[in-house]
Amino acid sequence: MVSVKSAPPSFILWSWLIVYPCSWIITLGFLKTIFFNSGPTFVDPYQMILAFMFLFMRRLIISIKYGYFTAEEIEDLARPSPEWTFDRGRRKLVGIGWSAPTNFDGLIESEIEALATGRSHFFERGQLILRKVGESATPPRSTPSTEPSKNDARYIDSKFSIKSLLHAIVCSTYSEKKPAVFDLWVVLMALSIAVVPPLLHHLIYADSLKLSLDPIIHAARFLGCMSGIGIMGFGLVCAFDFGRRQKGSALINNLVFGEGLALKPLESSDYNLTISGDDLVKLDLDRPAHILAFMELRDSIVKFGEQFYKRIQGYTSVLLLCALCCVVLLNSIVWTSAPHHVTTIVMILLIILAIGSISILAMIRAIQLQRERVNGIDLLRRYVISANNYEVETELLNSGIVRDSHDVEMMSRLIDYSTFHDLTHSPTGLLGTIADNKLVTSVLGALITGCLLALQGFVNLEIAYDIAGWSIP
Repeated sequence: MVSVKSAPPSFILWSWLIVYPCSWIITLGFLKTIFFNSGPTFVDPYQMILAFMFLFMRRLIISIKYGYFTAEEIEDLARPSPEWTFDRGRRKLVGIGWSAPTNFDGLIESEIEALATGRSHFFERGQLILRKVGESATPPRSTPSTEPSKNDARYIDSKFSIKSLLHAIVCSTYSEKKPAVFDLWVVLMALSIAVVPPLLHHLIYADSLKLSLDPIIHAARFLGCMSGIGIMGFGLVCAFDFGRRQKGSALINNLVFGEGLALKPLESSDYNLTISGDDLVKLDLDRPAHILAFMELRDSIVKFGEQFYKRIQGYTSVLLLCALCCVVLLNSIVWTSAPHHVTTIVMILLIILAIGSISILAMIRAIQLQRERVNGIDLLRRYVISANNYEVETELLNSGIVRDSHDVEMMSRLIDYSTFHDLTHSPTGLLGTIADNKLVTSVLGALITGCLLALQGFVNLEIAYDIAGWSIP
């Protein structure tokens, strides 16, 4: 990247003076340690491998990013500016554009337009009627005879499409800022991985650590560990995005089955609302259009920004695999009695702690999202049961009210579709499986059991270290 047409001069300087040289140093240190280090070394080759692992993971995550670009975006990316601008590239970054989409004008709207592509005209033109919470609702399974009049006090005086409601809910959830503690967390974790092992080496085995020897390897090890800031930052952004989608799904469930949705997020220049923004509104399932709207909304909030949604599932899976690979490496070193330095064990444990904790947080948020999706199906199923009970009670009372069973039949079919879609066809998943409690139990069990197994190996094999901290064969 050398042209100012593709990026600002400050970014070009940052890339050529910091990013690229650091990548070259890490790669050079790795190659020197593995293939060209014939004399005595003061850095355990395993530590250099672990440092290079962070750079490899970064490149793997970048490949996942481009793997979910559309064919048109790949073609534009290969063309010179202005086909692909610097701002457009930043919008596609999970850690920049997607972590704060409200900071980029038109990003949310463009993703909603992409979501609307291929859907029925009802998505944009359907007119939904929102009822004020506290006003009487149409009983379950009864079909309203006419549209409410314009002066009907039970309803707000504006009609919404699915697209407008989705936009309001997305803007409400995605306006939330990423917690500042996330950045502090990843910096502290990366610093601990980079600094604690050599610091312990210096304090316990002072005469065996010579930073003046092999400076490239020492620098490559430090820079490789610090590059983990971006990798671990991706994991926390994934957790953050899973959380936003879960909150959006919860808002939709509240709009239909819960306490209602605050009207304030719906207020914009497109609507002339005459009631207070503190009031709550609900979407009653008393019309076929409302039933379809609920199903469209709950599906759209999960698929909103589908490229990013698939990418964060892939990123989280990569982090989980990295933590599991570190456990495997730890056990292979211990049980094969491979030559290593004692601080290498400390470094591996720190990586497992850092990446494992971040990955598990993202996994828990993914499980909460999947649980909220299933909760929407359960709420709709309960509504259908309630509607059927209402019909039985009405017939027993001989009320004479005539009702159409079409709505309930439609809801039953949508329940079957949603159950298949959310649990079988397209659930929120990690590591190729659905995100549920079984997954987090399996991953935690593998991490903890692996560490305990390595501890057993230390005890059984009676591994000892010399005065310089190297294992004794």
